Amino acid sequence: MRVSAKTNPHSTGKWRVNGAVQNSDAFGKAFDCTKGQPMMPTDACRV
Repeated sequence: MRVSAKTNPHSTGKWRVNGAVQNSDAFGKAFDCTKGQPMMPTDACRV
């Protein structure tokens, strides 16, 4: 994992999927997530 993180330009499968939806307010609304849950962290990136 460490070598892959340093040499592979793509994130691992888990973060390629979860990282993208965690940053989406639409995802949280669609699945009725509240702030602070694992898929709606309070410190998520907002663009």
